[in-house]
Amino acid sequence: MTIFFACVTGYILNFKAKHPLKNATLVNYGIVQAQMPLIGLGSFIGAQLNEVFPEVIIFILLFLTLVYATYTTFALAIETSQKEERVDVERKEISVGRRVKAIIRKQDREQDGTGEIPDVTTPMVEGDAPQHVNDSFVSVQSNHDEIIGGEVVRPEVTYEDKDIKDIDLVHLIGARKAIYAPEEINPVLEGIFFGDQNHFTIDKFILVLVPFSSIAIISLFRGSTSFKSVIGVTRCNFMDFFLFGLECLILLFFSVINIVLLKKDHQTRRAFGYKFVRGDIDWNNETITAFAVLGFVVGLIGSMVGLSTEVLLTPFYIKFGTPPGVAGVTSQFLGIFATLGGLIVFSFNGYMHFPMGIWLGAFGAVATAIGSTTVGAFIGSTGKASVPILIIASLILASLIAEGATGIIRTIDNNNDGKDIWELGNYCD
Repeated sequence: MTIFFACVTGYILNFKAKHPLKNATLVNYGIVQAQMPLIGLGSFIGAQLNEVFPEVIIFILLFLTLVYATYTTFALAIETSQKEERVDVERKEISVGRRVKAIIRKQDREQDGTGEIPDVTTPMVEGDAPQHVNDSFVSVQSNHDEIIGGEVVRPEVTYEDKDIKDIDLVHLIGARKAIYAPEEINPVLEGIFFGDQNHFTIDKFILVLVPFSSIAIISLFRGSTSFKSVIGVTRCNFMDFFLFGLECLILLFFSVINIVLLKKDHQTRRAFGYKFVRGDIDWNNETITAFAVLGFVVGLIGSMVGLSTEVLLTPFYIKFGTPPGVAGVTSQFLGIFATLGGLIVFSFNGYMHFPMGIWLGAFGAVATAIGSTTVGAFIGSTGKASVPILIIASLILASLIAEGATGIIRTIDNNNDGKDIWELGNYCD
């Protein structure tokens, strides 16, 4: 429940934030569409396996997952730091170059007898006022945009771009922004833009509501060892397993539907002149398979060991070129529903202590709000996104060491007490 509240808080704080390269929400709903039902399926199955697997297996899975998370987060911190160093060098070179040009221009003016010192921030060639495109379709509007033959020449992200947060800037140098001239916009693109710019549309509502509503309904029908079925199903009888299988089929069905629609949408964008930007996923068969498998595995492991999906998904998205801000908020959004699936099942199975869960969730929400605000202010003032990432990596490493030590001690104590540490739990009890 703590992770659930933290993910909800993070999503709310970034609700109005926009994609750094286009006029779209910060959440990449294409990724959500590819992974949502399979994350739900993984969470649903993982919650069942948590009842059966021995504690030592859960410990090993958690330990290995923390090892992976530690490695990927430290690697991301190092990569970000290296990019920040290159940005700092380039900015210094640009600053020195400007000062030299200013001195030369001043000397030229003095030789001409004018004595005027030019504004070095003014472009060498002044163009006409920038052409304005309907705001609902413009992703980014720059003073240096040109329109040639009815098509906007898309500007590149530079070291001086003030519209992009530093956490994304170092990963987006040289990327082109998505802007459109009025002549380039057609009715199909208008529909695509509407979906990109809004969190709540009918298709997204169905995408989220139906899979997780089915988990809640099936859990009510199945019941558990501590919760009586609303239709009289008893644990481990035919109907119990039938409903379990039915839920898996429902989530697989929605996963297939989502993938088909996602590929169709991607093809439509290509056919009607949509301008892709760095970080947009090329939804071919290989990419869809990678994201689908990852979604299931993350949902499964996250539900079994109680680990946030954000730790596992964010580095993966960044490796695919997704801007860090987009990657973080998208994984937070998916984390809401990954934890919700497990939360539903664990609640019906009687493993949830709601008063304590609500308190921990409230503290998690406050901590997320404070952390997000503080980190954002730090990155904004220093331009060093690598520092918070390094701190997060260090905290994961500390958790790895602590969990490893306590898990080993607990396993040794259980073994010394004569317990079979590999004994499976009885699902039917």
